[in-house]
Amino acid sequence: MKALVKGFILMCLGLLCLNVHAQEPDTVVWADSIETAPAKVHLPRKATIYSAVLPGLGQIYNKKWWKVPFIYGGFAAIGYYINDNHQRYKTYVQAYLDLDDGDPLTNSYQALYEDPIDEANPPSNWQATYKSYITNYSRQRDLYIIGAVAFYLVNILDANVNAHFIDFDVSEDLSFKFDPLPSDPMTNTPLPGVTLVYKF
Repeated sequence: MKALVKGFILMCLGLLCLNVHAQEPDTVVWADSIETAPAKVHLPRKATIYSAVLPGLGQIYNKKWWKVPFIYGGFAAIGYYINDNHQRYKTYVQAYLDLDDGDPLTNSYQALYEDPIDEANPPSNWQATYKSYITNYSRQRDLYIIGAVAFYLVNILDANVNAHFIDFDVSEDLSFKFDPLPSDPMTNTPLPGVTLVYKF
């Protein structure tokens, strides 16, 4: 009878062990094997490329939506002044050419000034005035074009710098630590002074 009880107990233990080993391995979850999703990395290179391809897109990638109207407003204003100066430049170039060609039918210069051309106001006076306006408007147009290129580069730089600060650690765990300098190895005496260690 005792042998029968011992056999029954061993058989139950064997079945219990068999059930434990028969479980699917993927149903067992260990605490140290749980994988968390990797944190999304914010890439400054991507923000830079986005802003280079389409101004403002890098700012959208950096979640700085409020900067986009300023970027396009700046480009619109610069574009307006480039066009305005270019149109004035073309007007004065055409007036200068019409004044110098000797054809009375080409008289676009008369729309610019009401004073008639006569002996008191010869064409040479007008030509000097037109040359100064042509030079002035040409220079201003070129400066606004350079300004547009600079504004474009600032847009790219802004996206790049902001992208670097997205993942920047700004925690309050900032501290200063003062340590004495090491001792002189020859005399084993402390050296005067301190070192400043800045941890962040």
